[in-house]
Amino acid sequence: MQCRECGYGWTYPPLEEAKIGEYYPSAYLGDTARMIEEFQAGRLQKSRSWRKETEKARLIQKFVSGGRILDVGCADARFLLALNEQRWARTGVEFSEPTVQLVSRAFPQLCLIPGDIYSERLAPGSFDVICFWHVLEHLPAPGRVLGRVRELLRPGGLVFISLPNLDSFQARLFRRFWYGFDDVPRHLHHFSPRSLQRILSAADLEFLQGPLSFSGIVNF
Repeated sequence: MQCRECGYGWTYPPLEEAKIGEYYPSAYLGDTARMIEEFQAGRLQKSRSWRKETEKARLIQKFVSGGRILDVGCADARFLLALNEQRWARTGVEFSEPTVQLVSRAFPQLCLIPGDIYSERLAPGSFDVICFWHVLEHLPAPGRVLGRVRELLRPGGLVFISLPNLDSFQARLFRRFWYGFDDVPRHLHHFSPRSLQRILSAADLEFLQGPLSFSGIVNF
């Protein structure tokens, strides 16, 4: 389904919130134990997937030199590991508690919190940067999520959002075969730049720049 006015799309029928977890088997989050082993052996840092994480880190570095950063839906935390630990206090939230426990034991320098962005362990006004790397489209009530983001940001803080662009040339060309639909029904929402700007504005967040493209990902 899609709104003709703003271009926002949504999966219909939507998943019941209580059943969303059933669509995220452990394999979907990747082999966390293998990631840890490869990172500690130095092999992960030579991989293509790692280069994508360092590209994200460099993108953020263009706008903010350091501070407190929150990665929402951090999975195995490889993005947080790619950040300069001398410049960043690194926090991640991840709904998979076993993943959080495993990664926390391997990398105690990271602050990893099981659950979601509404955790009481996240203090209002405490983050310079909050990131959603292909996460926002998975979350129920994204407007409410962004309202919580507004609470957590410090004055002048920035939000980086990476997601499929429903208004992209590829989406218009391939239509129902577009890669952005491959993850339905886990993708609950399908944003265009215009619809994303609208939902950000409703949360009292200013749209500053976008899209920013790297590694085939569209970012805002």
